[in-house]
Amino acid sequence: MTMARETELRDLKATIRNKLSSEPTSLPEIHSFPIQSLPLEIITEIFLLCIPEYDWDNSIAPSSAPLLLLRVCRAWRQLALSTPKLWRIFHVQDPFDAIGQAFTPVEEQEKFEQLAGVMDAWFERAGGCSVQVTLTDVDWQTGPQAIAPFYQSLQRNSAQIGGLSLLSTPTALGEISRLKLTLPRLERLKFSVAGSDEDDPELELGQFFQCPHLRSLHISGIPISSVPLNLPQLTELRSYSYSASQTIEFLRRAPAVSRAILNSKMFAEDQAGISDLVHLAMHDLTLVDDIGSEPDVPSLLCSLTLPSLHILKIWSLSIDFDLKLVERLVQRSRCTLQQLEFHPHVATSLDSMECFRAPYLSSITLLDISFPTAETIANLFEGYGSDAAYLPQLEELRFMYEGKTELIQHAVRSGALALLKREGLVSVAASSAASAVKQLRVFKLVICKDFEKVDFEGMAGDLLHFLDLRKRGVSVHIGKLYLSVV
Repeated sequence: MTMARETELRDLKATIRNKLSSEPTSLPEIHSFPIQSLPLEIITEIFLLCIPEYDWDNSIAPSSAPLLLLRVCRAWRQLALSTPKLWRIFHVQDPFDAIGQAFTPVEEQEKFEQLAGVMDAWFERAGGCSVQVTLTDVDWQTGPQAIAPFYQSLQRNSAQIGGLSLLSTPTALGEISRLKLTLPRLERLKFSVAGSDEDDPELELGQFFQCPHLRSLHISGIPISSVPLNLPQLTELRSYSYSASQTIEFLRRAPAVSRAILNSKMFAEDQAGISDLVHLAMHDLTLVDDIGSEPDVPSLLCSLTLPSLHILKIWSLSIDFDLKLVERLVQRSRCTLQQLEFHPHVATSLDSMECFRAPYLSSITLLDISFPTAETIANLFEGYGSDAAYLPQLEELRFMYEGKTELIQHAVRSGALALLKREGLVSVAASSAASAVKQLRVFKLVICKDFEKVDFEGMAGDLLHFLDLRKRGVSVHIGKLYLSVV
């Protein structure tokens, strides 16, 4: 190693030590409030980023935005109240914080009157904005007189609802269906129901058929036949725990769906009822728990032909995955697959990785693998570093690991050497009449667990190669989600 290289290595080790030691362990004492000097437009955008994003967040809690912003100071309160978009999400998660508590009928009515008042004020503050409403763990078993104020508020404000998520029971859905809500602005609808029955007479939710702007449906735990919808207008679908035959039929009745997350269960007795489906609009498909429903039962992929498919994600694998399934899908679909992702529960192997050399997968520009095994890494980088026809259009490569130094060091060393060899292949292809071969633009290795156990200093020699790649324009991130050691 030359003296210059030794200096680079020493500097890199020092950089790694500084980055790892400089992570804040406590918040610094604040002696001034520089946020006050920011323009109102920037403060408003910061406020909007504070809004709870997920169904399980409780946006009406005093300790959560936007209500929390009202309590900081007079200026923030005025700004929050004058920003309608800040009130576009109304998530109710156990509104009375009363799991396991019992209330008298009078107390119940008072609490629902209070909740109705909050909802009315919330919609008023939202101005003309559509509001995303989520109702979770609301006590729908309450007597009709006690819950009436809340129902009346829901009816008053229903015309402004742009998204509705109902995480509850069949009884609750039955009660809501009897309200005959008017939902002219509804775009997103979610049902997540526990304890439903295929023959439950209460699950007749006809009001959702008259929603001209409905585009997105997320459905779980409720018979599809119980939800009369104008399925041809849907463009986004998420379905969980339906049989493969039900999933195929759902897709057949929703020909405009371009993005879907499907958690289908394929069982041996289900195979006879499954017919192949050509779905012309599907652009982005995620399959969850599809492989491994039962041994020797084929994937849902085997029944699909998707000419418009560009993005395919396989989640929650519990067994090894054979890439030939993807290759055959692309071959019969004649699609241009650009993004391929694998996200298993635990480390699983990808079989038939020579398929990345075949013409059908040559269009992939982004490959993302969580918890790859050492064998998967070895096969991937052996092909990528030695053959220009192996993933020739790949521009972004992403991995996710738990903090296991040996596996991470193997991936770093193999990846660095393969990427350096790839530069030579790209140069040769560029100077010949061969088909265009791209150089990787982004390499990302994220450690999601036990980050502190990884010996980055010990692999500094290999990380030095990535420093060289970064100097030549490759974006490199190796570390936690928001901290790269390179």
